[in-house]
Amino acid sequence: MRIHRNCAPDLQTSEMLALSVIFALFLCSDSAQVVWRRGDAAQIAVYNDSSYTVSVQNPSGGYDLWLQNASISVYCNNVWHSTGDGSLLLRSSGDSEGAHPYLGIFVSYTFIWLARDSVSETPYETSFLYFPTYDFFVFTQSFPVGANGTSAPQTGTTKPGYEFGSATIPSSRFPSFTTGAPSLLNELGMLCWQGRFAYDDVKWGVGLSQFEGGEEAGPLVLFDAAPATGLRPRALVYSSFDNFKTAITSPPVADGASTSIGSGISGRVASLPVQFTVSFALFASLQGINDAVHEWGVACRSPTTPSASFPTLSPTNSATGRTTGPCITMVTGTCGRKGSRLRRTFSSA
Repeated sequence: MRIHRNCAPDLQTSEMLALSVIFALFLCSDSAQVVWRRGDAAQIAVYNDSSYTVSVQNPSGGYDLWLQNASISVYCNNVWHSTGDGSLLLRSSGDSEGAHPYLGIFVSYTFIWLARDSVSETPYETSFLYFPTYDFFVFTQSFPVGANGTSAPQTGTTKPGYEFGSATIPSSRFPSFTTGAPSLLNELGMLCWQGRFAYDDVKWGVGLSQFEGGEEAGPLVLFDAAPATGLRPRALVYSSFDNFKTAITSPPVADGASTSIGSGISGRVASLPVQFTVSFALFASLQGINDAVHEWGVACRSPTTPSASFPTLSPTNSATGRTTGPCITMVTGTCGRKGSRLRRTFSSA
């Protein structure tokens, strides 16, 4: 992998100090600059202030903004660190390229953060990966030196119907999306699977009022609630991509003046090993919900992927040591066992 990072140089002279001040003023200007943009059916745009958007292609060939980022945050040493209040410090950023063993070549953009508190400084990295072969995105977050004190508070957020009152709040949040304007999360159609098995509980509607998230939530589908006449609804499929037993997405929670959903590591995990990574996948289709779910499954189980496994960075959950096998059955089973039921529910989608 070749990585190009934009790091601030050491200040050696007054001239360099002056340049750094000018550069800082530029970054603080009202107009954020796009530093990375990829995708066809959907596009992710990343800005120099670490904000990002997800837009979906419309019938005229332009793009409609569907998702706007919320704050990036991480809970370690029993303290929240967030871009929202400035307690999560940006150290550097840059683009990279490489290859995945199943999905092929990718290009990416990474932000490197520092969660600094009275106990220690914990590095935290967030990356956007784009796989052009499948027009497929992966959001990755990693902990180069691990992390301690990551058991995030769950007061008032567990679901009594879930086994063990499972956690719904992750201890890290990337990606995260606001439900407020300009994001359309409260206006898009929503389809989700919840429960220990894919067939336990299927919910759909407009907005996220029925999305409970947490450890027993499956893939989330967002789609045009009122597609243009004669056209199938455009759709996004969002899911965990690896380390399934610790990867969760929260239900909408308070976030400043609005609410947001965020994905990361289960808040029940007390500490993370060195180089721990968790990822989430995003796939878009302009040909309806069924096509989106099918093609998402194709990308996740590409022709070069061994039939008995889902593409993952590790065959086990390195935070808990448990196999990911049962969750592989649940997630990929959605494309198989649930396929006929999905087609009956959305016969025109």
